[in-house]
Amino acid sequence: MRMAKILIVDDLAANREVLVTLLRYDGHRVLEAANGREGLAAVQAEHPDLVITDVLMPVMDGYELVRQLRLDPATDLGHELHHRSAPMVRDPRGALRPAARNI
Repeated sequence: MRMAKILIVDDLAANREVLVTLLRYDGHRVLEAANGREGLAAVQAEHPDLVITDVLMPVMDGYELVRQLRLDPATDLGHELHHRSAPMVRDPRGALRPAARNI
């Protein structure tokens, strides 16, 4: 079975640590970024198979990260996961709408 290269984007180090630990235990190569801007740079440099991104982050949030990834065919993975460590709340950009695709 081919193991994936997975990028975790979250501003909270503890959240990244949980995901990194679980994914590495399964043998995946895991990359980390602390915000959307770092995540975008990591995707451009490392070309991960999957991006798991937090929604609410400083500098660049998860929605903007995914929007930027989808603008460039070289970085549009066609699939990404959004996660929230806090309960879902409605925000003006429609945080309750499905943000990921092809899952």
